[in-house]
Amino acid sequence: MTDYYNKVRSLASTLIASGHPLNDVELSIYLLAGLGTEYESLVTSLITRPYSLFPHQIFSYLLNHESRLSHQTQTFLSGTTVAANNTSKYTPHAHPSRGRGNSFLGGRQGQCNGRGIIPQPPQQPYSFFLYPDMRHVCQVCYKPSHLASACYYRYDHVYPTPPPPTFTANYSTLNSAPTSSTTWFPDTNATHHFTYDVQNLNVDSSLYQGSDQVCIGDGSGLPSQHVGSTHFNTNNGKFLLKNLLHVPCISRNLLSVRQFFHDNNVFFEFHSSMFFVKDARSQETLLQGRVKDGMYVFQSAVVPRSTTAQAFLGVQTLAQLWHSQLGHPSSCTTSLII
Repeated sequence: MTDYYNKVRSLASTLIASGHPLNDVELSIYLLAGLGTEYESLVTSLITRPYSLFPHQIFSYLLNHESRLSHQTQTFLSGTTVAANNTSKYTPHAHPSRGRGNSFLGGRQGQCNGRGIIPQPPQQPYSFFLYPDMRHVCQVCYKPSHLASACYYRYDHVYPTPPPPTFTANYSTLNSAPTSSTTWFPDTNATHHFTYDVQNLNVDSSLYQGSDQVCIGDGSGLPSQHVGSTHFNTNNGKFLLKNLLHVPCISRNLLSVRQFFHDNNVFFEFHSSMFFVKDARSQETLLQGRVKDGMYVFQSAVVPRSTTAQAFLGVQTLAQLWHSQLGHPSSCTTSLII
């Protein structure tokens, strides 16, 4: 399943590089459409749930389902002879039908009820929408979208439990060139501000001494090197960014919307093609951004901290030389004239 998911992500990255990116809805449709009949019950459950999921959250469910199928298969093979049923894999252009029967391993001796799922040609995309559902994070494997009571690894004492991530960002790493160091992307799911350029920490900075990593959208963790704060100026004032983490592995500067609220007493107003940052009291527009490649973005006027040591040096000057430089006669010169 991991290889299958990585292949889908690789194809999505190729489409992004070619200038035809897929949104989360399209990517999830292709991800579910390529599954075999043994995943049909899970597919039905995912598309009928009240809260829809991101692709990486669907991948978490698929891993749990795959582990369960593998465990059931080993259990049956140890005591009985299992008859293998031919199953066909969907291609990314196939559309799974919603028949009433399933063919799966487990349940009643792993038998098929004779009314299995038959691949059908694509007719109409799934009519479901994806919104973030990050409320539930498993306390066993620390993967999103399920609780510890439903985790497949809850009784597996051998399973290595990873440390819980402290920082989160709604972002997935892609093989793309870094954006400008003054370009920032508002992120409603980020707990901190993130930058790949250490020069953006222009107020204060220090080495990050903790062991926590930044958990991004695809479930992986990225290390932080520095932590500090910065500020940038606009025509209507100065904004402060506290809890700014320097993460060299990312390619975009992410601005935590929640943290920005707290530090500057402002609120965001998002529209289809632009957004505004307004003062919470006066409702005055302080900052305006736009949509670029499907993402909200704005340019800041961050002045990088200079890394060159500077000092002001002075040399003591004689009074006579000082008066000569300014064109005023010294006492010695005045006595000679008089």
